Amino acid sequence: MLREATLQESKEAAHLALMLWPGHTLEELIEDMKQLIIQPEAAVILAYDNNNTIGFAQCQLRYDYVEGTSSSPVGYLEGL
Repeated sequence: MLREATLQESKEAAHLALMLWPGHTLEELIEDMKQLIIQPEAAVILAYDNNNTIGFAQCQLRYDYVEGTSSSPVGYLEGL
């Protein structure tokens, strides 16, 4: 099952992100996830198997330059 993460699930999303980006601290990633969750042009999607969080996707509209694009904003999948 997939669903958009809530603020209460930011720590779960951050634990998964830490496996992808081990150079960060859990606290940094929790804050990053919270900021994304509250943005109207971003989303953190969590994947569940029963009640276990097994994956995430971090998506957002980016207005800064994104390599390989010539328009702005652009939809961007940051982590998967």
